[in-house]
Amino acid sequence: MIDAILGLDVGTTTTKVVLFDLTGAELARSMSKPYRNYTPRPGWVEQDPEILLASTRTVLNEVLTQHTSAAHDIAAIGLTNAN
Repeated sequence: MIDAILGLDVGTTTTKVVLFDLTGAELARSMSKPYRNYTPRPGWVEQDPEILLASTRTVLNEVLTQHTSAAHDIAAIGLTNAN
């Protein structure tokens, strides 16, 4: 039965996930996983894609551990990287 929506926020300094049911009620939430930005020059900000992927995996695993049937029940994923 498909009954969950996953929200994934890959922000400027942290990654976090929230899992909702189809009525909008929260089913599970990850802790924010912080990571470091690099500033090689004034006004430049860089992020390591491998660190972003690792932090995304970590928070997804947290949520899927909290709500064990969620992996099979996710109807949609919303992704944001707004700051």
